[in-house]
Amino acid sequence: MGATPEQLLKANGNIFETTALAGTQKATLETEISWQQKEKDEQQYVTDFIVKRLREVASSVVVTEPYSIKAGSIWHIKTDISGVLNDNSTLEEVIDTLHPTPAVCGLPKKKAKAFIIENENYDRTFYTGYLGELNSSFARNANSSDLFVNLRSMQIKDNKAILYMGCGIIKESIPEKEWEESVNKSMTMKRVLNIKKNSSC
Repeated sequence: MGATPEQLLKANGNIFETTALAGTQKATLETEISWQQKEKDEQQYVTDFIVKRLREVASSVVVTEPYSIKAGSIWHIKTDISGVLNDNSTLEEVIDTLHPTPAVCGLPKKKAKAFIIENENYDRTFYTGYLGELNSSFARNANSSDLFVNLRSMQIKDNKAILYMGCGIIKESIPEKEWEESVNKSMTMKRVLNIKKNSSC
């Protein structure tokens, strides 16, 4: 089961949409959202990476200004990115270009991924893959593909619920705050579990 707020790729023929999503803040009663420079930088890293990589496979790329968006009980900074892919771009090529993004892998991508594999010592299983409708072609008359980054997910196994989520680490990160951020991200799925538990009593 998943509760991801981040689209990896939506494609209809050679027209595509994707998002850059980073920065996390727990929702409060306040109407104005204020972001620290750390969160703005984190989101900009992701945006710059996606735009740079897409320009290698697209004939045009359009980028919005970043804005705040609420997903469950969490606020994020989001940038919408869209455009037109080259006629010779393949689905496999575009997905490989986008995934994994810096938000779940780091920069530079190859070095960061190698470091994680060597040092993390933890099987991410359902964390940071992608899910959704996957079709094999970007031909103009092809069916659409609609994929999401598998950021917040839940596995039910042997009467236990295992939750998967994480946080983006940059040099300004404070470990305790990143842990608190990950706990906050789990609340949407925890609420679902609590509703189920209470309704079965």
